Amino acid sequence: MAASMGLRSVSGPDWRLQKTWQIFLLCSLILAAIRYVHGHGVHENLFFSVLSPEDLAFIYKIRPAKNFGAAFAQHFHRICLIPTEPEDACGELANAPVISGEVALIKRGGCSFMSKAITAERAGAAAVIIYDNNDRNFDSIIDMIDDNTDRSTSIPVAFLLGRDGYMIKNSLHQQGLPSAVISIPVNITGVSLGHVRRSPWSLWI
Repeated sequence: MAASMGLRSVSGPDWRLQKTWQIFLLCSLILAAIRYVHGHGVHENLFFSVLSPEDLAFIYKIRPAKNFGAAFAQHFHRICLIPTEPEDACGELANAPVISGEVALIKRGGCSFMSKAITAERAGAAAVIIYDNNDRNFDSIIDMIDDNTDRSTSIPVAFLLGRDGYMIKNSLHQQGLPSAVISIPVNITGVSLGHVRRSPWSLWI
């Protein structure tokens, strides 16, 4: 019947090859989906809010380091976010005394993410936020990974968009302020995007 209708039945080696190819494609799709969720899942991003100064009082998106540092399990309310000196934290911090117990704001570049985190931890920082060195980066969040040097850090570390980091640091500099007061992390689950107080320069969704 199949032959009379112009249909070709698949059997024998051809049938087994077809089934093997279908299974391979299915496995590839499942693996790709797992990798996508692991690398881009919405639960990987966290948020913090600036409480003061007022011109920076918005919600900011961050992404915790992928394979090093502690989780942001503790809620830090009204903690200071302080730019490090030097800004890349690739050497001993000149402002280490004021960093102690606060959140260090560090610029990307010059050394590894791990090196920056360790430097801040040695200064007593409670957590680290590393912002991109591209101040035109409005929306590209990266996954920070360790530097394969068998070192570790026990404090939370997160990545911040370059534009956000630049605007925060620039505002503090212009106002002669040593730090911003923040709350980290903040929960915006269930809050519609239209009601999230994002910065006017922000493009993240």
